Order: sequence, then C-alpha cells, then structure tokens
Amino acid sequence: MNASFRSERSLPARPPRRPLALLLALFAPAAFAQAPVSAPELVDEAVIAIHHARGAEDRPLTIEQPARVRYELGAVIDSQPEDGGLPRVMAVTPRRAADRMGLMEGDRLLSLGDTRFDSVADPGALLREAVAGGHGMLRFEVLRDGRTRQVSGHLDRIDIPGYRLQIDAPAAVEGCGRVSTFLTPPISEDLFPALLHEIDGRLYGSLDSEVFRLPAGRHVLKVTEMIRGDRFLGQQNRQRQRLMRNERFKYLEIDVKPNTKYHLGVRFFPDRRNPIRDQKYWEPVIWKETEEPCR
Repeated sequence: MNASFRSERSLPARPPRRPLALLLALFAPAAFAQAPVSAPELVDEAVIAIHHARGAEDRPLTIEQPARVRYELGAVIDSQPEDGGLPRVMAVTPRRAADRMGLMEGDRLLSLGDTRFDSVADPGALLREAVAGGHGMLRFEVLRDGRTRQVSGHLDRIDIPGYRLQIDAPAAVEGCGRVSTFLTPPISEDLFPALLHEIDGRLYGSLDSEVFRLPAGRHVLKVTEMIRGDRFLGQQNRQRQRLMRNERFKYLEIDVKPNTKYHLGVRFFPDRRNPIRDQKYWEPVIWKETEEPCR
C-alpha cells in the first residue's frame, strides 16, 4: 500500500510584477536554438493537471500541436525603464540575431520599422507583435552615445515540429476495499483516532459511519486529528482548538487493494517545538492493514 499525505494551506501572496527586463520570446540560451525540440518537452503539463483536476483521468487525453515556426531576437530589453525613457537593451547574447544586427547593451530603441516607441502606450506589445509577425526580419533605429544608428537583420528561426500525444486512461482495477476508523490505535505508540471528513471530495456512506467501502484504486482522504487533550499544554490546546474551528485538515492518499481493510489514524509528534501553528505535530496514517473479503 502506497500512502502519502499533504496539508491544506493557503498559497502565498504573489509579489507585484515589476516591468523590468522584458524577455518576450526574444531571449533564449543559444543551446536551445541549436538543439532539436522533442514532443515531450512541448507538452503543456497544465493541460494534464486540469484534466485530472476535473476528474477526467479515467478518460483518454489527446494533446495536439501543429508544426510551427518561432523567431527569437536573442536580447533582453527593458520596455519600461525606471527612468521613464525609451526601451533599453539590457543584454545581448553573443552570436544571436541581435548581436549580428549590431544591437549593443545600453542602446535606446527609438523606433521599430516605421513606428516610434515614444508614440505607443505599450512598447513591449509592439516588440512582441513584431517578433511574432515580422517574418523573421526587424529594423531598429537606436540611440547610442548621443547618435542615432540604423540596425536591421534576420531573427533566429526555430522550427518546432508538430506532434500528437495520446495519454491513455489507466486500466481499471477490479474489486473493493475498506477504510475504517472503528478500531482505536495503540496510544502507547503515539497513535490516535482520526476523524474522516471526505473521501475523494465526498463520503462513501453516512456521516456517522465508521467503515467505508471503496472501489480498488487511488483515493484521497480528508482527515482531522482527534489527539487527547492531555497531551498538550493549556495554551497549546487553545491554539489547537482555534485551528480546528477554522477547519484545518490534512490529506492522505492511499492505493486501495481489493479485499483489504485500512485502519485510519493519526500519528502524534509530541517533541516538536512550537508545533501547533503549522500543524507539524501530527500526520494522518494507515496504522494497520487487514485482509477482509469485499464484495
């Protein structure tokens, strides 16, 4: 039986975005431009994650992408510098398109083609659109050492092959097993009862059940600890009760085998410092497995 647990916690706040060093699709390591691109490297893992999150992992998933071409400049450009001036070239990759054109670090971009940068609200969007739809060719007017210069040239072309990836649904596992909270775990081993809230986002039975019949396969249990209060100091107990009122849970993933009963409990870690606030004082566990026919 494979089992793993995770706790429910809020995600950290995302830091504010700073409009510095616009990478666009303009900059990439030289090795990427030379190496062939294989289909697995192009698979959007987010698509697979969403597929599973929607409970569709029991159905085949097809990810398809036609062959396409991408152009890259090979430069890092700050499209909105802190001094409020024109876009500035921050870095140029040697032997890439920007280097061949003659762009240099510190250049200020005056115009792209016939469009001046000081006439557009979003210089970054202008650069992105020009790279994506410029047919591999760009022409800049730049300010360098107080003088204007014209630079132009071909972008680096990256040919990305098309692919079609079929992810088959896993073969169904026949049979059933059970998860039980009926037996009291051995407290002498720092094991205590668990309160089972949900299985796979719902309950396979009534709320007051102590044994739950499950189809064989992987399941996720939503658990709260029921550790005896005399194992904590008074202040710790008050912190613990506040956590439980806020419905703080942990999750245990188990692979249910046919004709097997899994006895659910929690393991207590009594010697951890400041253990209450981050819930590191406990974890859900399967403390015993027994063979039992399930039909």
